This record gives sequence, structure tokens and C-alpha cells, in this order.
Amino acid sequence: MKIRHFLFMLLAAGAWASCSDDGDLAANDPISPTEGEAFISLNVTLPGTTAPGTRAGEGTANDNFDDGIAAEYEINDLTVILFDGNSPTATITKVYTTTDFSVNEIKNNGNITSTVSLNMTVDSQAACYALVIANKNSSKVVIPTSGTFSSFNAALTGKTATDFNSSGFFMSSSPIKNVDNTVTLVECFPKSTVIAASEATSNIYLERILGKVEVTHNSEGWSNWTYTIPVSSELYGNDKVAFTNWGLDITNTATYPVRNIDTDWLIDGNFQVAGTGITNRFYGLATNPVRIYYAVDPNYDGTGDNYKFDTYYTSGNTLNALKEVASNNPNYDYCLENTFNVANQKQGQTTRVLMQANYLSNGSTAEDFYMGDQRRPLTLAQFKSVILAALKIDVPTATAINSFTFFTKAGSQNKALKRAKLGSISYTYTASGNTITTTAYLINGTGNTIVADVNKEIGRYDYYKGGVCYYIARVKHFGEDLTPWDNATNYTIGTDNNYTRDYLGRYGIVRNNWYQLAFNTVNNGPGDPIIPGIPGVDPESPDEPTPGDPVNPGNPTDPTDPADPGVDPNNPGTDPTVPEDPTSPVTPTPDAPDDDVKYYIDCTINILSWARRYQKVDL
Repeated sequence: MKIRHFLFMLLAAGAWASCSDDGDLAANDPISPTEGEAFISLNVTLPGTTAPGTRAGEGTANDNFDDGIAAEYEINDLTVILFDGNSPTATITKVYTTTDFSVNEIKNNGNITSTVSLNMTVDSQAACYALVIANKNSSKVVIPTSGTFSSFNAALTGKTATDFNSSGFFMSSSPIKNVDNTVTLVECFPKSTVIAASEATSNIYLERILGKVEVTHNSEGWSNWTYTIPVSSELYGNDKVAFTNWGLDITNTATYPVRNIDTDWLIDGNFQVAGTGITNRFYGLATNPVRIYYAVDPNYDGTGDNYKFDTYYTSGNTLNALKEVASNNPNYDYCLENTFNVANQKQGQTTRVLMQANYLSNGSTAEDFYMGDQRRPLTLAQFKSVILAALKIDVPTATAINSFTFFTKAGSQNKALKRAKLGSISYTYTASGNTITTTAYLINGTGNTIVADVNKEIGRYDYYKGGVCYYIARVKHFGEDLTPWDNATNYTIGTDNNYTRDYLGRYGIVRNNWYQLAFNTVNNGPGDPIIPGIPGVDPESPDEPTPGDPVNPGNPTDPTDPADPGVDPNNPGTDPTVPEDPTSPVTPTPDAPDDDVKYYIDCTINILSWARRYQKVDL
């Protein structure tokens, strides 16, 4: 089933004045209003479910719904904002807020639709247009009592999910597809009596401002949250991956209080899915209402830097605020809407799920290990054997590797490292019948090239401290069902409309959608030893040395002290530096597209009343 996503049709303001009750709910009396007054009636439908519609060949790719939990439906207050028109220049005429209402629940095939009926007095029988907000008092948003509709179009920046669900989820009017393919403020019909108004009730649909992301796993190969890699895997058979924590990364910090859409999405034929019979993926088949399934967020065209990157990574490989993976409880979290046009559908902007795990090689307990280009985890003893074999090229009589250090700019050996090179090697060798222990350092020049030669021979290694590793899965919106990708097309290249037609909305988070990521398999062995970087946004290996860096990162300004690691003890007073290294990794492609040929995780995303979207993931 798919998470229900409701797209907001209005954009709400960032600097709202306080909202006062300048209108009242009308009594349910069939009385005539005082001079200059009239009544209107609204039927407000809370985020719920309707039976999905189907059509031959189209399946249930969009209209799949789920009720969620009771807290996601709770309504503490309702605010109705009336405008004198339905254009950006329309002016606010009234703001009504009430906590006095009752919720009617209607069950349909086990799903629940909740409605609230409101009668209000207005100043005249002139046409007016309504916008509804629920739980305004649970958010850090202030609603204006005057101004134009365009004042709602300013984005709220610097916000997080907790700003909109501290006590009840912030909700607002949802855009609904009309017969003329336009989405507007809902027209109201003021009447002279309450009874007449109730016979001309206007319907308004609400949606939550947040998206919901849940992680789960399938059954085969899993025991609770530990996955055993099948024996058939050549490199990793019987290894175990024990998932411990998870969280959302690259989350948006800017949003519109009311969802913004592009009416071009509603034109049939522009977004048909080849070979499926689906004529338009941007709206649903279920009627009453016909839902729209995408949104324009404040960063949609790549402007602004309103993302929260690597939320949980701090110095020393310490993680903050990751949530423990629960065995028996739902693992879900909420975040702000995050969408983009095809040109900006890139790794630096796409919300991703970060999974932390302990990698247990051959089913053993978690421990330090090392992994190079051969992609097989090595224990400390095995890694020393690799170093020794390379060292024997320069020192044929070497008999043992006693210790080693990696080169790090921070001078720290107590944290996980990505694509690191050796900085020093302490080893034992024989000469003239004597056993000698010495240390070789990575230095520039011709005097001592032992460590540099070993690095060239063995390449670079990842260091997994405590066996901890990280996997990521970027959240798909339309995903494979509605935006199939052939692993060959680069959808960020090209100027014709085919890229937008075929791939717009493939990734992203849309409000009122519930994204279920179901992990299937772990295919590629250990994940990254550090939180994976974002090409073009942050470096993959922050400790990577570059030519010219001093080899004594602990004390680069005092190279004369032979006791300092990295300084050549046979040549104090020099300032050794990192030599040129032809094995340096290639600089990541800036702003890489979301789809890589190689994935860390393969998952199935299922989006829920809430529209629900389901995504399978293989790691």
C-alpha cells in the first residue's frame, strides 16, 4: 500500500502576525442575520482515507491509503481564513478560530474519514473564498489577520518537523483537482439563513504539513534487525549485519504552510508512464476528492541552502540523536516536504535514511576491521600480513609488523577512517644476524620512501572502528512504478522535456505521504565506516591528506622534535610533507544525480490516509 500524500495548494507566510478571533461560529438557528451579515457553511474533511479507484493497467501506484495512528489525526483548534477572491492579490477579510467543534467519523472498508461541520457569520453575501488551518496553536507559526493571499507565499525558513507537531500536527487546505484542471481557494456561498447556508456547504480537505518515513524489513534472512548474508555470496556469505540505530538526513528546513503545486502537472498526456497505461502520475484515480501527488517546495529550483546535512555526525565519529531501531515497535519519524525539479534531483538535496549497524564478519562479534579495494573485511592480524608482504619489497628481511598509524590531518587514530593511507609503520627486520625494530614514516624526498612504497602497493583502506558501518537509502516518491529508471540514463543532463516527463518526482518527500522503506537484502557487504558524504557538498574523506601537508599533523609547526610522530628521526630540523601520490582517489562528481548504478541499500518504498508509498531496499 502507498502512503497518502496530500499536496497543499496555498503557500503560507513566514512572518505572520498573531491570529485573533475576529469572527464567530454561527448558532444553528434559522434566524435572519443582522443587516449586512450572512451565513456560510463549511464541511472540513480531516486527513483520512477514501476507497482507491482503479483502472485497467494502472494498478494502485498512487491511491493507496492507511489511517496511521490516532495522534496523527488529533485536532485541537481550527482556523478559517476568508479572502475576497481567489487570486494572489485577494485580501483577507475574516479570520475565525474555534476550539468548539465535534468530529464525525465515517468508516469505509475499514478506513476512517473524519469531518467537521462549521457555520460562520460573514459581513455580507458577497462571494468569498476559504482556507482552513488545523492545530495552528501547536506550531511555531503565527497566522496573519490582514493582507493579501500572496502574503501566504513566503517560505518559512529555519524550521524542523518538531515546529509543526509539538501538540497535534499542523494541517492546512489541500489542493484538489477540479474538472477544469485548476486548483483554487474553496469558494463559499453566503446565504441569509443558516439553513440556506447548510444547503450550499463547501467542502475543504486538509492535509498534514509533514511527511512520514518508516523503516522496516522483510522476513527472509532477518532475525529481528539482524540480517544474515546468504552463503551463496562469494565475499560475504554468513556475515551478519546487526542494525542498531537510524535517522533522517538531508532534511529540509524551509516549507510552505500551504502546499504549492504546478497546474501543468494536471494536463493529461504530459506525464504518462510508458508501457503502463497511466496517463498522468500527478493526480489520483480515486474521486471525491481527486488528489494531487506532488509539490513545489521553497528549494525546488535549487535556490537557497535550506537543508540540514549530516545531522548526526560530529567530531570523533560521535553520533547525536539517532533513534534506536526497535524490534517490536514502529520505527518512524517526520520531516518537512522536500521536492525538486529534475535538474536538482541530486544527492545533495534528496532526503535520505541513514542506517547504523555493526558488521559481524563470519558471524563473529563486532570488532575493528580494515577493508581495501578487494572489498573483504580484514582483521588486525590479516591487515598486518598485507602490510608485511608489501614491506618486504623494500625490506626483504622484515619479519613482523608491530604497529602502524594512518595519516590523518587531525592526528587522531581513534576514529573510523575512509580511504586512508598509512602514515607510519613500526616493524622488525634482521640485519647481520641481529633483530632490529624501527619505525618508518611517510615523508617527502628521497631519503626514506618505505611507507610511500607500501601505500602504493596496498592502496587505501577503510578503517571500521568497532565494526560500525553506515548504509543510506534515498527516499523515492514516485519511485520505480511511475518513474522507472534504466540504470543508464543521466536525467540531470539534457534540455528536452522528456527528462521532466519521465523522471520528475522520482525522488523526494511530499507532505501527508507516508514512506515505508522495507529492507530486503545486504548485497555489498559492509557499508561506509563513516557517515557517507555528499558529492559536491562535503568531502567523502575529511582526513584525506594532500601533497604539501606536513606529515606531523599533531604538531605541524614544530618538525624539529624527533619524538613527534611523522617526523623523520634521522633528519630532525626538516619539515617533511606528504609526497605527490598518483593513487589519490578521484574527486567526487559535484552534485551527483540520485541514481547510482551501484547502491548501498536496495529497499521498497511504500507511500500511506496518509497516501502510502512503499520502497524495497537492498543494502
